[in-house]
Amino acid sequence: MAFHSVSFDAIGVRNQVIVTEPAALDRAGEIARHETAALDEACSRFRDDSELVALNASAGTGNVPVSPLLFEAIETALRVAAATEGLVDPTIGPAMRGLGYDRDFDVVVAGGPRPSFTLVPATGWRLGGDIAVAGSPPGGWPVRVSDSHRDTKGGQVVAIRNGGLASSSTTVRRWRAGDVELHHIVDPRTGTAAPEVWRTATVTAPTCVEANAAATAAIILGAAAPNWLAQRDRPARLVRRDGSVAYFCGWPGDRS
Repeated sequence: MAFHSVSFDAIGVRNQVIVTEPAALDRAGEIARHETAALDEACSRFRDDSELVALNASAGTGNVPVSPLLFEAIETALRVAAATEGLVDPTIGPAMRGLGYDRDFDVVVAGGPRPSFTLVPATGWRLGGDIAVAGSPPGGWPVRVSDSHRDTKGGQVVAIRNGGLASSSTTVRRWRAGDVELHHIVDPRTGTAAPEVWRTATVTAPTCVEANAAATAAIILGAAAPNWLAQRDRPARLVRRDGSVAYFCGWPGDRS
């Protein structure tokens, strides 16, 4: 079976839409662009006109109406925070700014070294390269998992038939603050970049949101990640800093 795809850059990542019917590609790409544009307009912290920035600016002024999309995003973030016991925390904005990730990532990298940074633990969520698939192509949807979405030959190819698959990695979004090299996965308990026991974590789950949350939590948990994943029955592929790969909870080993 042939697969047909279209790619575009939005919300800081390369987005790819894949279909099995060529006639559906244009419409599928149009829908994806519309959805990512709406998400950026509602939830971006890098544009002054986003709904999220306006909401933060109005904090403490009483009840503030929000769009269904932003409400759903906040509701999902809180649900993920609860499911990971705070390892994935939506209140790490000040921590990210303290580490120098205060603008669009391309701008951060282009800006060069910063002289200093500040560790700011998350205020706490109780205050208040991801894929989803559907349909049943023969053999499942083939997905290449690797340290970077730019890697088109390395990694491992797996097939999934339903649910979601997501990766979190420390290899791509990196920058320097003075003499310290940092990455974008912050431990909300400390406000600093998570120690790099694993440089990449890929997890499957019933939904893409759950997979993304588990992958990020695995990076933050480090050596404790395998036990945490096993307790939640989350198949995972974890890559150590030296590039060696470990498989957990039924994830198939690379037999290529």
